Order: sequence, then structure tokens, then C-alpha cells
Amino acid sequence: MLKDEILLTLSSNSKEFTSGEDISDKLGISRAAVWKYIKTLREEGYIIESYSRKGYKLISSPNIFSVEGLKSSLVKNSLIKEILHYNTIDSTNDFCKNSSDTLKDGTLVLAETQTQGRGRFNRPWFSPKGTGIFCSIFLKPKLSPYDISKITSIICASIAKALLDMNIPISVKWPNDIYLDGKKLGGILTEMKCDMDEINYLIIGFGLNINQSKEDFPEDIDKTALSLKSYLNQDFNREEILVSILNNFEYFYKALLNNSDSKEAFQIIKDNSYVLNKEVIILKGKESIAGKVIDLGHNGELLLDINGKIEQIYSGEVSLRVKN
Repeated sequence: MLKDEILLTLSSNSKEFTSGEDISDKLGISRAAVWKYIKTLREEGYIIESYSRKGYKLISSPNIFSVEGLKSSLVKNSLIKEILHYNTIDSTNDFCKNSSDTLKDGTLVLAETQTQGRGRFNRPWFSPKGTGIFCSIFLKPKLSPYDISKITSIICASIAKALLDMNIPISVKWPNDIYLDGKKLGGILTEMKCDMDEINYLIIGFGLNINQSKEDFPEDIDKTALSLKSYLNQDFNREEILVSILNNFEYFYKALLNNSDSKEAFQIIKDNSYVLNKEVIILKGKESIAGKVIDLGHNGELLLDINGKIEQIYSGEVSLRVKN
């Protein structure tokens, strides 16, 4: 987009003024068009000084994602082929489903806020503007539908590794949640359209609480959710965290596609499990299963000890068992 090109030009020359004539010559547009795009950037929160005969100078940027910045950081990432960025969207997963006929394999759909963000079981996902990572990855993998639990595991491991590399002591709550200090920091929603033996498309949505303050969380979730900022009392660069997650995911995803290998990702989850060696209750529809988690299986399933009998659990909602 021309607007992004103008922003990239200004940000790469942020210590000096860039003339409107230079920008118009570079992009092949009129100076009036340059002014129109500058006005749009200002409306989005960019502070841009302008003086006659001197041109434009970028003073500061709002805390929003830059598509050009992401593309530059992901230049070696062969998985992400297109980035769609929206200030407001209903749900990045729903957008992918509704646009599945036209989206490219490897499309990242990224939003500053979601009006109808959701997690598993259609639970609402809190998505305040400019504070977290709210996105979906659209893929068309040559995988069996039975590999869906592996996909959820490797995106969990990708997020976990990115945060662990920042020395943030997160844990993974099977099958799709990232926990910190006993509270939910992030969640994953994996959806697909498939035939009996192949996946037509796959949507991997995830939300991660980054720069929300403690006061930002509504009363109904402030006891169960937190952000990096509310835990560590500092702001974080959302773009750097997202790039790290996407690069980790490319690595694990390629290993799965090329070698059917998920061992490294599973080991990260196992080493940082929130439920391993703990007594849990797993809800599957109306059924409730109680037991002790003794291991993580090769396909991402839980191995549950139920009164001495080992059961494989592939889906469900897990909670720690409170003994009276």
C-alpha cells in the first residue's frame, strides 16, 4: 500500500525532513496524494511534522503494528506469505473462514482489536485496542485431520518458547492455553475445514495479553487473566514478540510437514506443563473424567492415570482437581 510505503520512507529517514517532491517522485504519485496519505497517517495516531520547503518528518508512532516492519522482520520466514492488518475486526478467525476462497496459504490476519473475539466453546476473548496480539494464520497444509492436535501443540510451543526466551516463567495448560502466575496469559483456537482424509484449510487463531494494565481487565476475568505488563509492570514490544512466535512456528511447522516430527515442540510443552503430575478433572461434553496426568503423548494427547488404568485424552477442558 502507498500509505505504508510513505510511512517506511519517513521512518527510515526519521532524523531529517523528507520533501513531498521526493516522496511523490519515488512513488510516482502527485504531491496532493502524498498529503492525503500523510493526513490518513495522522488520523491513525502518527505524529508527523510538516513545513513548507522542508517536507515531512516522523516524530512518533502509535502503538500499532506496522505491516512493512513485520515484512522486514519476517523476510527469512517462508511460511508467512501475506499480512493483512486491520484496526478493528469482528474476529480474525471468522474473517479467515469467510474469506477462505480468496486467502493465500500462509496469510497472517492481524487486528489491533476484535469486537467479537472468541476462544474455545465460543467464549468471548477480551481484545482491547493496541494492547495485545490478536491474529490468525491461514494455512492449507497437506496433513490429515488427525494431525490437528499436533498443530495446536506446535503453536503452543511456539508461543511458549518466545516468552521463555524472554525469561518469562510461563506454563502451558493443555490443550491450548498459556499461563503465567496461575492466570491465563494467552489462548489458541484452531479450526479447520476438512474431508475424511485431508484438510482443506486450517485457521490457527491466538490471542496474547501484552500491554493491558491490571485496571483494563473486566471484573469477570480480572481474577483469572493477566498481561505481561500487569505481571512485570513494564511495556513490551508486541511486534518483536509476534515475530519471535511466527519464526518459532515456521520451524516447528516445517518439521511436522517434512518429517512428521513434533518431538521438540512436545518437549517444550512437557517441560513447562501446567498440569503434568497433577490431579485434574477433564470435561468432555457432559462427561467428567478425573485422574492424574502422567505424560504427554506423541500426538499431543494427555496420558491420564485413572485408578491405575492409563487413558489417552485427545480433547476436553482441563482444570486442576481441588481435594477437600
